[in-house]
Amino acid sequence: MKKGIPALICMILMLMFIVVTLFGPWYGISDKSGMVASGYVTNVNLYESTLYLTSATTTSYQYNSDFGKVNQTTQTMSYTDARKQAELAGGDTSLFDIFNITFYLAIFALIIAISALVSQLGYVFNFGKPNTMRKLAMIFCSIAFILIIVVVLYFAVTVPGAMKSGLRLENDIGFWYSYSDVLSVGPGYSWYLMLIGAILAFVSFIFIFVDKRGINVKISESKDSNFPIHKKRKDYDNLLEIIKLRYAKGEITKEEFEQMKKDIEQ
Repeated sequence: MKKGIPALICMILMLMFIVVTLFGPWYGISDKSGMVASGYVTNVNLYESTLYLTSATTTSYQYNSDFGKVNQTTQTMSYTDARKQAELAGGDTSLFDIFNITFYLAIFALIIAISALVSQLGYVFNFGKPNTMRKLAMIFCSIAFILIIVVVLYFAVTVPGAMKSGLRLENDIGFWYSYSDVLSVGPGYSWYLMLIGAILAFVSFIFIFVDKRGINVKISESKDSNFPIHKKRKDYDNLLEIIKLRYAKGEITKEEFEQMKKDIEQ
């Protein structure tokens, strides 16, 4: 397999997961707010909300032990509209701020992930200076890892408090919470995908760091105009990179470069 491909695959997966999180559910709420029993017939008023980064979808229906789900209605509302309604009702709006901040952090993580992918493409397919591209890919991968971890932890730490205030609960709740099958809350798959994205960013960094392609040649080596091109080296790319650097610096002529290249190939 060509050098740098494993890291490239991890970056592509990381980028795909981040894109999915921008549109997928981040949190869910299931609230059985009322239960009415009449003989053997039980009616349960059930509310289920799926929270995305920019909007929420709420489904309300009545569950009847005889007829199943009845009177079902579904409503999707942007957080801008939801905030206005909450402000008019005198409710807490901190949850909307959390989702807004998470959204912009996720966008920033996406930009960094794209930058890492472009840099790794340059390294694998020799666009620009491979050594520079490799270093840039490592830098962007490390930034992506840190940023995604910040997004995941920020969301997990801040949401429970906002949920407690928004649902007007007396007791504290956790990020994963369930109470007697009446109320349950928890993260959606997008939160988990973002966490996997952090792992992929870390794995990509490790793959790049241990890559033995050998293009990270010290420029100081090429400064010696008498560097012996006949010296045995294991990697052809090492010598070729060195004479390219010397040619770019004007230390050797085009004729000398072509001759050295032929010598290496032989």
